[in-house]
Amino acid sequence: MTCCFFNKNLFLSIVISDFEKTGPTSKVEVLKQILKSRQDYYTAKSLLYNYDSELKNTLDSAITSVLSEDNINLWSDNKTVSDLSQNYSQLKELYNKGRYLESVSKIKLAKNQVKKIKDAGTIKIENQDISNYLIYTIIAIIIILGIIILIKKSKTKKKKAKPGFKETDSEDILNKRDPFR
Repeated sequence: MTCCFFNKNLFLSIVISDFEKTGPTSKVEVLKQILKSRQDYYTAKSLLYNYDSELKNTLDSAITSVLSEDNINLWSDNKTVSDLSQNYSQLKELYNKGRYLESVSKIKLAKNQVKKIKDAGTIKIENQDISNYLIYTIIAIIIILGIIILIKKSKTKKKKAKPGFKETDSEDILNKRDPFR
């Protein structure tokens, strides 16, 4: 029994001595770095992908919505939209490379940019009264009909002006002598 107890003590003393070593390569420092990296990862992930009550969506979805092809030209604050586009590509690159601590500051900046863009709103599109379009359409139709009626009247006057006008057969045209020969 003392043999096993001695081995346990030896094992524990080896483990403790390994953890007591200091320096950048010691197991304690490596463990601290791993834990810090995980903490930064979860912080960045929660900021980017968890629901945000201020945005009423996740930050990633809000950014994707603002930068979508359908919406990107509708925002009134174009400078912030272009800044957000650059910032978003940088933060995704940092996040995907595992540089979570650096991406957290970019994520916070992106959140502020999205809020600023949404507060500024979209471009105001002037709503023309539909009756104006209707009036212009009716006027255009009347003008086109007037032109068509004038063309038809002029053709009928030309036909009435030549009372001796008769339609010729194709055989009559072939049998006539060519004056240029």
